[in-house]
Amino acid sequence: MTQAVRAERQHAARTSSRQQKNFDDTIAKEKAAAEENIKTLKNQFEKERAKRIAEMEEVVDKLVKERATWQTYREDLVDQVDSANAKFVSEKKRSRSLVQQEFDRSTKQESKLRDQIYELETLNFNLTEVTKTASKEKQFYRRRFLLKKKLADKRLKRTRSLKKENKQLTYDLIEFEKRQAAQDAVLEKYTQLLQGHLSKEKQMKKYRNMGQKGGAAVWEDWVVLLIIELLVLGVPVKAIPGSIMTVYSTLYGKAPDEVPSATYIRRCRSVVQVVGETLAAWRLAESENWLQIFSDATSRRQCAFQALIVGLMTEDGELDPVIVSSCIFLEDESARTTFDSIIEKVSTVGVGVYLKTNFFLHSPLTIALVPAVILFERQTY
Repeated sequence: MTQAVRAERQHAARTSSRQQKNFDDTIAKEKAAAEENIKTLKNQFEKERAKRIAEMEEVVDKLVKERATWQTYREDLVDQVDSANAKFVSEKKRSRSLVQQEFDRSTKQESKLRDQIYELETLNFNLTEVTKTASKEKQFYRRRFLLKKKLADKRLKRTRSLKKENKQLTYDLIEFEKRQAAQDAVLEKYTQLLQGHLSKEKQMKKYRNMGQKGGAAVWEDWVVLLIIELLVLGVPVKAIPGSIMTVYSTLYGKAPDEVPSATYIRRCRSVVQVVGETLAAWRLAESENWLQIFSDATSRRQCAFQALIVGLMTEDGELDPVIVSSCIFLEDESARTTFDSIIEKVSTVGVGVYLKTNFFLHSPLTIALVPAVILFERQTY
């Protein structure tokens, strides 16, 4: 046991001496390297020091030269100051003499100005009195001017009011003359009808076509024409039966056997619509150029619709509006939908006229309704 411990201690001593030797070698190498670095830095410092000393000596030489230059410049400045002082003294003396002369001259001028000031004050006093008198006259004439201006404004306002009333009365007179002309035309038409039918009394009742078995009875064309005339003139649907009864009683002196019902009269409004669309398409087809097209969209209760009017140029050079439709329903209010709806409506009207031409345009009832529908379109526009 003791030998083993002793062997371990010897091994540890050998190991420690080996490590100590390696450490000493490392310290010696680092010390040699440090000394070498110190020598190198010392040589660099000496070189830099010698360089800086040379630069400082050069700077000192330059400063000595600059000092000599500035001393010379200072002596020159002193000479210039002395000469300037001498000039200043001479100029000062001359300025004093000039000031004295100017003072004497200004004294004489001052006495003259005082005399002129006294004269001006006297004139100013007189002008003040004249100004007060003129101010009073100005106030007097200004009050008269304001009164005259107020009266003129009142008269101008009255004149404008009279012009406005005159314009409105002229417009009302024109409208009244138009309505009177329309009523005169209707009255003349009824007069002609009355003269033509005095010899033959018309029966106010439905009839059946000869040779036709079954089917409902229909009203004659002149009854439909009378209904359309009243619709175009704006008579309410429920008032038309009473109006027909009054007209018939006035013409023949007795009450009619029966009159059209309100339901039938409402159905006649479709005839007005068909004739209106036909006439619009007819006018558009005859025109070589559609000068203008107008469309105006709006909405009621979340339902969008628009009106379409085409302007045609007449032979007189005036714009003649044609109402293609007053109510085109839209899916939405986008530009694409509006464009497609206009194209579809114009195409539909044209196709409808083409299909109805053979049996509708040459009908006596249609030919009789054309003037009334034209009047209805113009009044609607």
